[in-house]
Amino acid sequence: MMENNENRDLLLRRAAFGQQVEAFWTSDIGGYLIARIESGLEASFDQLKVCDPKDGRIVQALQNEIWKAETLKQWLTDAVVDGLAAVNILNDD
Repeated sequence: MMENNENRDLLLRRAAFGQQVEAFWTSDIGGYLIARIESGLEASFDQLKVCDPKDGRIVQALQNEIWKAETLKQWLTDAVVDGLAAVNILNDD
């Protein structure tokens, strides 16, 4: 019985965290950050298209910028999806 309560508490925390991330994402601050991420991604891709492909330092720096931006977006998305999955599990119980 204790394990079920612990699992339920974990699911509730995951659901709450996912909702917090979603609320942040849709807030003015979240919208600003998402816009900055998108803008940075676009700028990095544009620079990558025209940079000297033999300049590994520049290519690597641009790839790193793209990776950081995409990773941040993915972390936010993962948190929301995990929270929704927790809500679904809780609703099925």
